[in-house]
Amino acid sequence: MEKIIKSKLVIIAFIATILIFGQQTSLWAISETCALLETPKNQVPDSLQKYTKTYKFINNDSFENFEVEYRGNIVVTPDDKDIQSISKNGFIKISMSSFGNKRRIYIYSDSRGKLQKEYYEGKGKKDFNKGGKEWLADILLDVSRKTGISAEERIRRRAKKGFEAILIELREIEEIRFENQTNIWIFYNTKTKYSQNVYYLYCKIITDNYRLKKNELYKFLKNVAHISSNSTKATILRNILDKYKFDKRLMNAFLFATTSLSYNTERGSVLRAFQAKYKINEDNSDAYFRIIDQMTIRTEKSNVLKPLLKNQKMDKATFLRFLKSVGRITSNSEKGTILYNALPLIKNDEQIIKAFIAVVQGMSSSYSNLKEDLLMNLAKENNGQDIELKKNKALLTGLLQNAQNFSTNTKKYILLRKVNRVFVQDKDLIIEYFRVIEGMDNEFLRYNVLLDLIVNNNLSGLTLYPFLDAVNQLIREDFMHASGAVLREFIKQLPEDEQIRNSFFETVDKIDLNSTREELLRNVCMRDDLSKEDLINIIKATDGIDVDVEKSSILLRVKPLIDKNDSESIFVFNTFAKKIELEYEFNKIADK
Repeated sequence: MEKIIKSKLVIIAFIATILIFGQQTSLWAISETCALLETPKNQVPDSLQKYTKTYKFINNDSFENFEVEYRGNIVVTPDDKDIQSISKNGFIKISMSSFGNKRRIYIYSDSRGKLQKEYYEGKGKKDFNKGGKEWLADILLDVSRKTGISAEERIRRRAKKGFEAILIELREIEEIRFENQTNIWIFYNTKTKYSQNVYYLYCKIITDNYRLKKNELYKFLKNVAHISSNSTKATILRNILDKYKFDKRLMNAFLFATTSLSYNTERGSVLRAFQAKYKINEDNSDAYFRIIDQMTIRTEKSNVLKPLLKNQKMDKATFLRFLKSVGRITSNSEKGTILYNALPLIKNDEQIIKAFIAVVQGMSSSYSNLKEDLLMNLAKENNGQDIELKKNKALLTGLLQNAQNFSTNTKKYILLRKVNRVFVQDKDLIIEYFRVIEGMDNEFLRYNVLLDLIVNNNLSGLTLYPFLDAVNQLIREDFMHASGAVLREFIKQLPEDEQIRNSFFETVDKIDLNSTREELLRNVCMRDDLSKEDLINIIKATDGIDVDVEKSSILLRVKPLIDKNDSESIFVFNTFAKKIELEYEFNKIADK
């Protein structure tokens, strides 16, 4: 009987532990997220006072447990010792317990913005000026640095003293370490380590609101490299890239910060943006290709190199370094497709020809068909261009029907590339073409055929529907990075057909990589022919982005495109804007 009772007690304790732990975990998460209160319908959010934030942390040195709760825009005094102002109907509560002793400060702003200050010890209310004021002065600097309250004002005041004062404060915030701690009965103790949220916040404010001199930006980029959140760091880097013009020194500092990104998708996104603005040459090629070589996802790596090959004319030294990076790609399929694209650029230069052949010879013997075709094309007189097939739909359809019996993926790939150069948008041909693709069990070659098709042809709706079906198959096989590369090219040909556009957004909605989806939506926003339905689809697609900083970057692009008299679009925008949980990111949208 005693064993049964003990067993039941353990079960009850376990259930309670799970419930409490789940509740506590959500409490700790509040330091990263905030609950957005309801905004008026049919009105783009424009208020800064929609958040209540709660922080709990423990001071391991003094065994003091702190809880800070606040709402509204709070400004601390220049000496960081008192609250200077709180927006109307806002408040801040600071509670501390240590060895059974409890203290609490409650400062709130009435409807006129006038501050009321209260101080409590234990359960009794005390005179604020006799105990609370001194205690607040002792703790407020630490509270400000751990919670981010008054961040914009604190940065503004330091900016008046010079950029070095801002860097000093950044170092202070970066070095802060504390733990949220919860004790649950006697069973276990859980600790949540401090995250860099306040450090992120300060870096975002500096990026968004200040124009730095070259030397200041150089120093700031070193601080950006210390950000541990990949999405935050990548977004800040792209914003810096848009905002400034780099010299050689700044290019390399920027690329050094990019190296510190640990996610391949974020690296790829930043590098594509970088090479769209700056030529890769002797000024930056060492740092650039070092990042490429460190990337571990083969499709992401190759889909930085392919646009570089397509959009830039590299000098000899840079092209040789390019071939060296191609040779280091572990996927023979990816390596081969890049080499095909490089063929037209191979001139009668012995050093370049030798380097190209060395990369081909380094490919696996199982890709002998691909290797042979590459070298045969290299040996041709027409600068390595494929011998064109006749643009005859009956002939091409017959070739495609025959290709379905090919025993290797590489033979199918080689033929499909040739067909892409003379592609005919005929119903029967299209059916046979995509049957060949469906019969390929090498995803690398399959997506590269699709990429090659859309890059070399202006596709009509007749082709775009099965094309999107093929992309969706890649997504179902979890080939997200490759699918993103194909869809980025698809955006350039997005037709007016509403059904195809809707099918495109349905496809994007299946991409579950935050940075890949953000980059796709960012590229769509750059089009100048977006309809009301397109804008609504873009807004809805942000729901699949888990990271507020990337979600808000898309909403910021969409907001100015919305017709101010279009109540439906405004309502949809407002609905999804309310899902932004980070206060600063929401306020950026509300302020614009």
